[in-house]
Amino acid sequence: MKTRTAATRALFEIGDEVKPGVIRLMAHGKAVAYVCLASEYDEEDIAFMTDPDFWKMISDRRKSNKGSTLAQITAKLEEREAKEAATRKRSKAGGMKAGRNRQ
Repeated sequence: MKTRTAATRALFEIGDEVKPGVIRLMAHGKAVAYVCLASEYDEEDIAFMTDPDFWKMISDRRKSNKGSTLAQITAKLEEREAKEAATRKRSKAGGMKAGRNRQ
């Protein structure tokens, strides 16, 4: 038989409060823990959230200024989609001509 301490019971009781987000537990004015619903995260999410190497990589990347803005990414995506649409249109038109020539 498993028993729960008062602290564990208290965590289960605040489950409804956690549902819309995260609860920050404070001690002496400093955050000591965060409580979130396990159903919101899988094991991989937890591994990333708790991996100092992952956060160092994120920090280094942010400092490098080698990223792209949303506007740059959107422009590249639109350009690629336009090229793909043009290629599909040419392929379709070429197929129609080839079909007419066979008749």
